[in-house]
Amino acid sequence: MKTIKEAYEALNGDLKNTYYPDEDDEFLFHDKDDYFNPYIAYSTKSMGNVCNYEYICTVEEFNNYKPVAPVFTQSMADAGTLPSVGMECLFKHQNKMVPGKVVALTEKFIILLGDDGNERIRIISEFIVEPIAPPIELIDGEAYLFTFTKTNFTCKGIYNSASKTLQLAMHQVNVRDCTNIQLLGVKS
Repeated sequence: MKTIKEAYEALNGDLKNTYYPDEDDEFLFHDKDDYFNPYIAYSTKSMGNVCNYEYICTVEEFNNYKPVAPVFTQSMADAGTLPSVGMECLFKHQNKMVPGKVVALTEKFIILLGDDGNERIRIISEFIVEPIAPPIELIDGEAYLFTFTKTNFTCKGIYNSASKTLQLAMHQVNVRDCTNIQLLGVKS
C-alpha cells in the first residue's frame, strides 16, 4: 500500500477505521500525536515483531482526498461494452439523455441512480447509454457549443465564470446542466 487512494479505500475514507498491530502482520495507522505533522503510514511486522513503517501521506492530504468516480468513456462505447457498477454515464430517460450512475447490473437488467436521486431499472437489450464527455476548462467570455441536458438541444453560448453559466441570446443555463461542451473559435 503506497498511495493515498489505496489508504482511502482501505479505511473507507474515515481515519476512525485505522488499526494498530495486535496479531496482524500488516496495519494502517495514523500518528495523531505528531502535533506539527500528523500522518498516515502503512506498516508490516518482520521477524521479532519489528515494525517497518512506510509513510503514505499527511492527515490533511488524506482528508482533502476526493475519490474520482469511474466514468463510461467513448472508447468503452466504441468497443460495445456496457458501463459497470459504480460508473457514471448518460442514459435515456423520458426521451432525453440524463446523467446517472450504475448501481446494479445483471444479465438482463441494469439499475441506475439518476442525478435526481431516483433509481431507474432498464432492460439491457433496450438500454441506451452514452459516454460522459471529459470536462474541459472553460474560459470566461469564450463561445461554446454544448448540449443542454434538460432539453437535449444543441446550443451556443458565452461562458460567464462569475455565475458559472453559459449565456444564450435570451437566457442562461447552468454549466452542470450541459454536456459535450466544445470551445468555438476561428481557425486560421
